[in-house]
Amino acid sequence: MRIHILFVAVAIVLAGCGEKKNKTTVSEPPVVEPDRPAEKPPEPQPAPEPEVAPEDQPISTDAPKDVAAAPADATKTKSGLAWKQTRKGTGTKHAGKDDVVWVHYNSWAPDGKLKQSTYKKGQPRVLKMAKAVKGWREAISLMVPGERRRYWLPKKLAFSRSRARGKKAGPRVIEFDLVKVLSAPAAPPDLKKPPKGAKKTGSGLIYTQLSPGIGKDNPGPTTQVTVRYSGWTKDGRCFDFTPEDETQTFGLARVIPGWTEGIQLMVKGQKMRFWIPKKIAYKGEGGKPAGQLVFDVELLEFDKP
Repeated sequence: MRIHILFVAVAIVLAGCGEKKNKTTVSEPPVVEPDRPAEKPPEPQPAPEPEVAPEDQPISTDAPKDVAAAPADATKTKSGLAWKQTRKGTGTKHAGKDDVVWVHYNSWAPDGKLKQSTYKKGQPRVLKMAKAVKGWREAISLMVPGERRRYWLPKKLAFSRSRARGKKAGPRVIEFDLVKVLSAPAAPPDLKKPPKGAKKTGSGLIYTQLSPGIGKDNPGPTTQVTVRYSGWTKDGRCFDFTPEDETQTFGLARVIPGWTEGIQLMVKGQKMRFWIPKKIAYKGEGGKPAGQLVFDVELLEFDKP
């Protein structure tokens, strides 16, 4: 009996020890921290706008703040022209009186009203210096390609009533952007004396071929023709010419008699030099080149007569 009680007591003790051992060997479940909201990535910052080179800055047609009058620090010429440089130039050549220039510009009246703008059309204007308004000639001749200047032109330099073509004469503020200068062609070596072999007509027109053309057809006296040309006075001044990549189209009935006669002698693609005496040139007309004139003419196209 005692032995049986002893066995029972030992079993109870052993069972208790086993339970204690199991409790110590079971690990506590890991503590799971609540999910944290993911951090927002930084807002993307807009890339800094590249600095715009001065020559690429868009031109506004809005009137400048100083449109009413030239500021005190503006440079003034003896003629009364005032100006300020708004962009430095990249070239070195100044336009001469017989050159051709490519210019962009805005023109405002002193009250700020926009009168003209080449920027709206997206193309610069091709301007012959010899035919430009007096104030424009002076203004552009002071500039070099790539340069931009703002000019205040008094009435006497902007428009005369005879040239305003119905527009109200008055002062102007013009911002010029000089794009390119094309020099006038040099005078030919035989300007004053035609070479041997040159032909002469009954009117006094003298001509020689510079390069041949194609075909046998000639324009008629009223034909529409397309040409390139250069013209010089007897002293070697080039008073008119077509710029590179440009042409002129007109009817032969609308030009000086020497052209009407001379171009009828040509075929398509031909280039000739004409010596045109005063009587079949401008005949002493005021404001026109005087005396005998010399023209190089290339006939590009013409309508069939």
